[in-house]
Amino acid sequence: MNDNDPFFNVNNSGASNLMLGANDIAEANVINNAYSGQYGQLAGTQVSYITNSGTNEWHGDAIYNWNGRYLNANQFENDAVGLPTPFNNFNQWATDFHGPIVKNRTFFDVDYEGYRNLLPGSSTLTLVPSQAFQTATLQNLTANGNAAEVPFYQQVFKIYNSAPGTSAATPVAGGGCGTFTGLGAGVPCANEFRSTPPDINREYVWSARVDHVFSETDRGYVRVVRDNGFQPTYASPYGPPSMRRVTSLKCKARFPRRTSLVQAP
Repeated sequence: MNDNDPFFNVNNSGASNLMLGANDIAEANVINNAYSGQYGQLAGTQVSYITNSGTNEWHGDAIYNWNGRYLNANQFENDAVGLPTPFNNFNQWATDFHGPIVKNRTFFDVDYEGYRNLLPGSSTLTLVPSQAFQTATLQNLTANGNAAEVPFYQQVFKIYNSAPGTSAATPVAGGGCGTFTGLGAGVPCANEFRSTPPDINREYVWSARVDHVFSETDRGYVRVVRDNGFQPTYASPYGPPSMRRVTSLKCKARFPRRTSLVQAP
């Protein structure tokens, strides 16, 4: 079956943008030209994969990969301001098992692969209002008859104050007040800190295939694949990343067709 995205004509890479499912591949072929019409609507290179199928023998495997901050260098921007290497935790695994259901007749194959990654983004410089500026803002609202708006501003300031890097923030050079003169001389309106907010990405894919031999010339199979995951869309220095869910389910069945071979004279 065609495994490309029908709209963008790119591979269906799931939530992690990785081609999970490689452990379920028995054979791969790359055809550059002179391919038959069965490859359909696309020109250029064609890549085809043949998935695992069971045999009369039991087989299985298991693979696990890990990577973390102790195996990676720190970012330049973090080193410049003395921040430690941000936390990183990468986990990827795959396992496959197949064998006979009925010897010489029916076989199965199941594959499960997963991915969990907490990856820090780019080092970001973040500005937050200083405590003096927050206090002056609330007092100004009350003095001008807008006390009803104070709770809203308090909620906004709570988001800034709850950011993981706010406690280590330092005054912006020059105070960051611009043309605002509501604070005393030398009192900063804004503080700044640098952080590497994390992106949390997770995905899993499983596939199951059952083959059946109907006769010496006829064989059929059914294969089901489910890919499910969450992809970060925005990493915020003020809270957890925004996530979107990516799910796909595919099913393919191929049934036998009787063929006859005629030997040429």
